[in-house]
Order: sequence, then C-alpha cells, then structure tokens
Amino acid sequence: MKRPTQKKVEPAFKRLSEYEPKKINWFWDQLIPFGMTTVVEGDPGLGKSYLLMHLAALLTRGATLPTGQRMRPRDVVYCTTEDSYSYTFSPRIKALGGNPDKIWVQGKYSAFDDDGLRTLRHHVRRHKPGLIVLDPLFNYMPADRNAYSPNEIRAIMGELNEIGESSNAAVLLIRHLTKTKRDKQIYQGAGGIDVIGFARSAIRIEKHPDNPDLRLMVHLKWNLTTQSKSWVYEVVKKDGEDLPIIQWRGQSDISIDDLGSDDSDERPPPRRNAVEFLRAELKDGPMPAKYLLEKAENEGIKKRTLDRAKSELNVIVEQQKRKWVWRLPSDG
Repeated sequence: MKRPTQKKVEPAFKRLSEYEPKKINWFWDQLIPFGMTTVVEGDPGLGKSYLLMHLAALLTRGATLPTGQRMRPRDVVYCTTEDSYSYTFSPRIKALGGNPDKIWVQGKYSAFDDDGLRTLRHHVRRHKPGLIVLDPLFNYMPADRNAYSPNEIRAIMGELNEIGESSNAAVLLIRHLTKTKRDKQIYQGAGGIDVIGFARSAIRIEKHPDNPDLRLMVHLKWNLTTQSKSWVYEVVKKDGEDLPIIQWRGQSDISIDDLGSDDSDERPPPRRNAVEFLRAELKDGPMPAKYLLEKAENEGIKKRTLDRAKSELNVIVEQQKRKWVWRLPSDG
C-alpha cells in the first residue's frame, strides 16, 4: 500500500546565511523598486491613475525613462475600479503608446480575498509581469476587512508584496489623501498608518506650487535609498489628438517638506514660514549667511526650503569684510 505523501513543513526559524544577499533593481531609480511595494498617493483629480497608466505603457514597449534607464518590455497587471476598460482605460493606454497585448486586467471585478489572491498568484506565476497596479488599494480589500486594522492591512499588503517579489514586479498601490490635516505629511494618506509603514517607498503627486499646470512626483518615503529629487511633468494635449500624453520637464528641488498645508490652515506651509523668517531677520539690514543658516536649522527650516524662500525674495548674497552676508534688494 502506497503511503500518502507528507507535506513539507517550513521551519519556524532559518539561519540568516540561507538568505542570499540581493541587489535592489529599480523600475524608476530611487523611487520605485522591483519586487517590492510602493504607495502612490495624492488628492483626487491630480491624475495619479494617468501617471501610472503612462508608466505601464512605458514598460510594455520597453521605453527609456527620464532617468535614462532603458527597460525591457514586460507584461503589466493593472486592476482598476476607477475607469471603464473599454471607454477609458484602453483608449488612454493607446494614446500613451502602450501595448494592450501586454496589459492584463480583470475580466470581472474581484476583491483580493483568499480566492482573489490565489487567482492573482497563479496569473503572476504564469506570465511574470514587471508591474502590478491596484487603483485604488482599498477598493480591492475584501468587504469584511478593516482598512484601519494593522493586522488586516499588513496581511493583504504582505500577500501582494510576496506575489510581486515572486516575479520581481513593482507593486504600485494608489490611495487618496484624507481631508483631515496631519502633523506630518507621511500620515496624510487614507487608511491606517500601516499602509505607509509596510511600503518600502512612497510617492506623493502634487500640483507644482509655482505653476498649477505642472505636476510633481515627490519622494514621500525612502527606506531603500536616500531621498530622491522630485520629478516634474505635464499632461499635454497635442493638436488633433483626443487624449493627452505626459511630458517630463526634468527634476526639481521641491521636497515633501516644501509642500505643507495650504494657506487656509492654521499653520503656514514650510516655504511661507521660511519667507517670513528671512523677512524678519533681514528687515534691519544685512545678516551673516552662517548665522541665518544655523538659526533656520534650529527653527526646523530645511536648507532647501530656505534657498527657495531666498530666491522668492530675490535676496542678495555678497561678501562684506571677508564674510558672506544676505540682504534684501531694498537694502542696496
């Protein structure tokens, strides 16, 4: 009589030496890693979905990113409840230059409960996509799961991360921002803090503070590298075309710390705070640059924010008695 095959049980603990060190591969250098989860967040209407459709299109045709990285063509799994696949999603992918044959979507909506995750895992194992998008994340949580429960959030995000890692796919999860203002920008996204806590990288989409026609892709969280500069892009409609495309406009020194709350909030945003700081310090005449930089740091004003405020006020930098000083133009 044939004995039943016993299922292999994974040990509770393993030696660290059993895990081979791996080098991080980047979908987008410093911002979006392959094989891990990245959260993309922002207010409704800023075009988060359009940006991710653009990234999906670039991957399907093996395009070159603004960073100079050349991608090899790979499949994409794009799950969205925000747009009709026939009326909206497909026309946009074609307008953005994507290859529809390499993009997989759900034939019928299914949340990622145990059955949904099993189906996703099977598809990923078979087709090895390079990108998995949930747009938005919370629309794919099972109805009986709580978006504010740490255990339930980490469980589903852990499953998604493992599925992405199995094919070295970048997992991008879209979420909106809450209307309630938080003390720190990293806590501004909807759902529990465990969403951002689990992600290895996070990106905020914002309007450019100096030009509302431009958008910023801002590094919000960085666990794997140093903070990246922001990237500037514009959604442009060409003559004779029904749908717009995305054009990249280079990088910017504007950071998440420069994009505080708007003027309606009780506390001023960081940039306005820095402008008021310089006006107060320079109102009586030139001041040593070293003194200003040290005092600004002590008051929590970052140098990058101070530099932008200095540019806004057209502060003059000059040497007096072998010391560099800053002064307002009116003091000349």
